[in-house]
Amino acid sequence: MLNRYPELINVIERSDTVKSSRKEKVNPEIYRRQIREAMEYTDNWHNRYRGANEIASVIAIGDKFLENSDYENAFIVYDAAIQETLDNYYMVHDEGEIASEIDSAIEELSVCLSKQEEGSESRLKILKDLFNVKKWDIEQGGFGIGDEVPVILTDDTTNNERKIIIDWIDNAMSEGVSSWGQDAWGYFLLTLFDADNNDEGFLKKAEELDLYKPMFDKLVLLKRIDRAIEIARNHLTKSDWDRLNACKKFAEIGFIDEALAFALEGLSDCKDNRLKEWLAEIYEKQKEYSKSLDLYLQIWEERPGLKRYKNIKRLAGILSNWSDLKKELIQGLEEKTDFDLLAEIFLFEKDWNTAWNYADKIQRSWMSYSDIKLKLAEAFDKDCPDRAIKVYLDYAERLINRRGRGNYAEAASYLKKILNVYSRIGDRKTGRKIIADIRIKYCKLPALRDEMNKAEL
Repeated sequence: MLNRYPELINVIERSDTVKSSRKEKVNPEIYRRQIREAMEYTDNWHNRYRGANEIASVIAIGDKFLENSDYENAFIVYDAAIQETLDNYYMVHDEGEIASEIDSAIEELSVCLSKQEEGSESRLKILKDLFNVKKWDIEQGGFGIGDEVPVILTDDTTNNERKIIIDWIDNAMSEGVSSWGQDAWGYFLLTLFDADNNDEGFLKKAEELDLYKPMFDKLVLLKRIDRAIEIARNHLTKSDWDRLNACKKFAEIGFIDEALAFALEGLSDCKDNRLKEWLAEIYEKQKEYSKSLDLYLQIWEERPGLKRYKNIKRLAGILSNWSDLKKELIQGLEEKTDFDLLAEIFLFEKDWNTAWNYADKIQRSWMSYSDIKLKLAEAFDKDCPDRAIKVYLDYAERLINRRGRGNYAEAASYLKKILNVYSRIGDRKTGRKIIADIRIKYCKLPALRDEMNKAEL
């Protein structure tokens, strides 16, 4: 029978090893062979799941040994499953199914680790196995397999074990790695130094590896501000975003003057408005309203928006020069024909007629629509029902013309709004006629008819 059904060999062998009551070492080749066979047949979506299930079945055997406190055999099975899968990973186009099984085995390996005596050979084997998973992932460019390994090797290890792991990392880095790999190993190393509260080792290693962001963060935490400023000036000014984060770090621990000074140093070349906005917020908190307003006006010139309009209005109100400044802002937007923002501003100001007038000037293609018109309609369909109905109907038809059930469902929701508005003004008959006209006009669209029926139209 085994000649006719060779796949039964795996089943019999695996069954015998689990059923054995004696704690004899199992043969890892049994499980490696099953993994190899599973990986060979993962050329499509269906087989990939099948392969992942086969790997899971091997890991389940390790789980059974673990339940029986047979940690040695559990390790053998997990190790076979992990190593054989990684050795053959190039064969598959994995979308997470196989990787998740490996992560499951890694999680169980951490349980095995916790059951071993400190300093034992078996514990060191598990640590090395876990380390090799991370090493493989970094060498492959980062598939994300074993992302929890650094946490395990940091949190679940002793000081002496972490020293050994640091040596392993140093050796791995000496073999030559990519720039990304250098950073990945570097951050791993820093977590190990951090776990031992070795601040000086952390800072030294960070500088050796050119990892200036974590070095800066550590210096700030230690309140070595002069050195932190030096590192920030020399290495954290390549982008406005880096500078902003450094400013925030200084501010978080109460060094506001240092934060402001560092921000101002980069202001002349600043291209990221987030730095200017942060600085404006700090100035406002310090009641330096003119400085804050000047920054918001600079941002407005580059990229006007409703949020910035509100900030400028608030500050100009404090400084009693809002009336004249408002006219300048509105005039500037009119010259740019930014009718969307103008309509949004007057919607915020609750000047309905002016908002509608600007909204009517907005030009759109038949396939697009102005969000502000919908906002106006939804905000004021009680006060301006005729205008709201026109907007709802126009938008509903645009959605219908785009085709697709999702668009039909959304169109039906706006037709429902039309009916509700007419009901509110006591003219439900006209509303029903509009709905009927839509049904006639688009009678060849059964999906639309179905969505309208669902909406009870």
